[in-house]
Amino acid sequence: MDNQAPLAPRFEGAVAIVTGAGSGIGRATALRLAAESARVACLDLDGAAARATAHAIAAAGGTAWAAACDIRDEDQVRDAFAAAEHALDGPLAVLCANAGIGGPVMPVPEIDAAAWDAVVAVNLSAQFLCAKHAIPSMRRGGGGAIVFTASHVAFAAVPRWTAYAATKGGVVMLAKGLAVDHAPDGIRVNCVCPGPVATALLQEGDAQRDAEQAGRRAEDRGRLGQPEEIAAVIAFLAAPEAALVTGATLVADGGAGARMGVSWPSSHYWD
Repeated sequence: MDNQAPLAPRFEGAVAIVTGAGSGIGRATALRLAAESARVACLDLDGAAARATAHAIAAAGGTAWAAACDIRDEDQVRDAFAAAEHALDGPLAVLCANAGIGGPVMPVPEIDAAAWDAVVAVNLSAQFLCAKHAIPSMRRGGGGAIVFTASHVAFAAVPRWTAYAATKGGVVMLAKGLAVDHAPDGIRVNCVCPGPVATALLQEGDAQRDAEQAGRRAEDRGRLGQPEEIAAVIAFLAAPEAALVTGATLVADGGAGARMGVSWPSSHYWD
């Protein structure tokens, strides 16, 4: 909604929850859904950032509600989802489960078990918790759509990103399983798998390399995706015209995965 042309009201009156809505892809997704007339609950570990996104939506004429939520904590997830339903006056129709962390960028023998557990807790277990507490609300409303944000590294092993890639691969299969289990409920579940996107998460990963390596990687990966471009893909997967799309994984990486083994060998692209 930041200087965005008016969009069709594909989500007129629908209640949507976006996790990680305080920044990056989550913020862009919350703004996009609101621009298409959804009533959006903005959840983020950083409550002030979530409220800033909700204020931006309201300033543009949309409807939003915000709360701090640690999605690793089931009680917080349950309470936040129930509060969002109450505040936005309706059962949940859309869940965009976007919140995630990068985790340790190093070979597995060097990863502390606590660091492994931390990335699994946010990137995989918390996604299960969000789906667990979204589905009953969607059932009450007669159906809905869940879109998980995974990554293209779920499909191509890259040096030192094993922890992150393993969790994102898990999210892909979580979406497929949920899609099969809840098709009778009228609930569609899909995954978007971005490539490199200009977000704080990417900057965090680059910060774990020395300046020369980070600069070289930035040159080789080509144009970075923008959060708004991924938000557009998420909005499509959540929208009614994607009614036949469920259990699907849509890779939005600018062709990086198609080229990785030829033009962007892992020893150069990812190191």
